Amino acid sequence: ISIAAAAVVPMTAIEGGYMKRWMVITLLLLTSSAVLAQAPATVTTGIVEAVIGNGDLVPARFAEIFAYPVDKAADMKATLQHMADVINNTRVETSRMHGTTGPEMNLVEIECAKGLIRIRPILEGTGKPTIANELGEFQLQVPKQPYTVIAIGRVGMNAALWVGDLASDQSVLKLARPTVACYDPSGVALAQ
Repeated sequence: ISIAAAAVVPMTAIEGGYMKRWMVITLLLLTSSAVLAQAPATVTTGIVEAVIGNGDLVPARFAEIFAYPVDKAADMKATLQHMADVINNTRVETSRMHGTTGPEMNLVEIECAKGLIRIRPILEGTGKPTIANELGEFQLQVPKQPYTVIAIGRVGMNAALWVGDLASDQSVLKLARPTVACYDPSGVALAQ
């Protein structure tokens, strides 16, 4: 499917392999959670936020934070990056063909939000998330080893997903640049 056509085709047609990989990734993450429970935990503090148009940082209030051992999360990171690339390429092509406003661009944002709607329960199915406070701050208690940290939440009228790496000796983590961000003024994508 061409990127130009992707703007008006449901996300299921442009997903490629990224949603198909989720079942295998979910199984890997569920089996790794039993191993994590056995190792002593260390505390890492962090913040989830995003830079908005005027350059200000806005917190991702009450974002859900998930931590996975790096060796178990490589496919997940690649899948999320693929999703972000497809969405961003579709935005660029739609903007080039139809402009930055109008129904075509609205369809791209709707499909972006639908992607987050599909991903969230998969993440939640891998374990209980840590919830950021109203300032986007959180604390993770994880065994001392490298982790991939994934956060999903809202910043203003946008639903977003962040992916970051946490080194085994790192005590502070800042997630400030979403991997995927979707304009979602209705709040439907991440409604509780």
